[in-house]
Amino acid sequence: MAKKTVIQDRVKIRGIRKRWLVNSMGVVTLILLLAMGTLTLSLWAYYEGSMRDNLSSRASDTARSFSVYTRREYRTAAQDYVAKFPDKQKLEVQFIETDGSLLCTSYGLTTSGTMPGTPDITGAMESGDVKPWTGQDPQTGERIMAVSAPIIYQGTTVGVIRFVTSMAAVDRQLFLSIGVCTLIGIAILTMVYFSNLYFVRSIVEPLASGKHTEVNPMGFTIVVEENGHNPNHSYYDIK
Repeated sequence: MAKKTVIQDRVKIRGIRKRWLVNSMGVVTLILLLAMGTLTLSLWAYYEGSMRDNLSSRASDTARSFSVYTRREYRTAAQDYVAKFPDKQKLEVQFIETDGSLLCTSYGLTTSGTMPGTPDITGAMESGDVKPWTGQDPQTGERIMAVSAPIIYQGTTVGVIRFVTSMAAVDRQLFLSIGVCTLIGIAILTMVYFSNLYFVRSIVEPLASGKHTEVNPMGFTIVVEENGHNPNHSYYDIK
């Protein structure tokens, strides 16, 4: 009978331990997933937003500086700007004709007359405002960000200046940040798991088995256990 009671206690304790760990770890895991999801979206918006704002500001300022040129002067100034462009290693600058074809570019492998055909170009021409776009380059398939600004001379759009940059560096930084956050999340989960395991073993399991520990005034640790025949009777085992 005593052996059967011990087995039942072990099964009960095992079930309590499992429920406690699953419930507590489930809540913590859900909170961490929500926090990581929010942080990932925030980082993505920050990195991409910062790049878009910088390119938009540069495109707007450059287009404004070209608004003093006539159509013929604009072509000459555009080719001169491309030849002297200082940031060729980080950015590609393009000048687009009003029909959407490429006039000139700082990227030597791109052929003049090519049609980039992205929404930022048509949007800038139709609206007269700076238009950003993020997506895959139709020619290379690479994920890029492009910002186009119309060049307006005496109220007429004579062309579009377009800045293009690869999103590889931004994606790499985002993945690195996510990786660091994931490691921190795993560390937190590990700490929570072992702290809960200690709590279950030191408090929950003794209570579930009908035992609890007390410290008498003389400093002895006393294990109090209920007698199976008389729940109101307790005996003391001094350890």
